Amino acid sequence: MRVACFVAAMVFATGALACDWPARSVAENERLSDAVFIGTVVARKSPETIELEVVEILKGSPARHVEVPTVDDCDFFVDPNIRVGEQFLVFLTRAQRGMRAGLGGGTARFVEGNADITYMRSKYRK
Repeated sequence: MRVACFVAAMVFATGALACDWPARSVAENERLSDAVFIGTVVARKSPETIELEVVEILKGSPARHVEVPTVDDCDFFVDPNIRVGEQFLVFLTRAQRGMRAGLGGGTARFVEGNADITYMRSKYRK
């Protein structure tokens, strides 16, 4: 029994460490991103891809519709509970397999009036 508990604990600990990102400010996440926008989930194309409609661009020039792969445990949109119609503040970076929105990159559910949104709007809307 103790061995089974130890093995289970190691599996969960390893998974947690795989996505253990350093805390970064919004400014740092923005600096490291190629595009930042508010997007609405329009479709889950497959378990590996989610499609977002860009509602408001805050940095960069993403297309009106962006497909984000969810192939890595550290991708934000890998969460199967994300539903069509939900909105997100998305920080995208270029990767070998297209654009990525990693868990450590700042992507989060959109909340109007959030200080991060206010900061980004004040920076890019002049």
